[in-house]
Amino acid sequence: MQAAGSADAMTVEVRIPSPVGEGHLYTVGRPEPVDGTTTLIPISDTRAVRVFSNGVFTADEAAVIF
Repeated sequence: MQAAGSADAMTVEVRIPSPVGEGHLYTVGRPEPVDGTTTLIPISDTRAVRVFSNGVFTADEAAVIF
């Protein structure tokens, strides 16, 4: 499990191995409908990830997940 972003907007991801040993990365989200809105969350100076609105958390919300 990992999180990236800022205190105001971060994404939480989890990698789960498949039965054949391959890892699959999933973005954690709230159980609410996705309205199509996305947010670009910077991870570093050269990398960012775009997630749907139900997958953007504050630092406090992400801490509860961990």
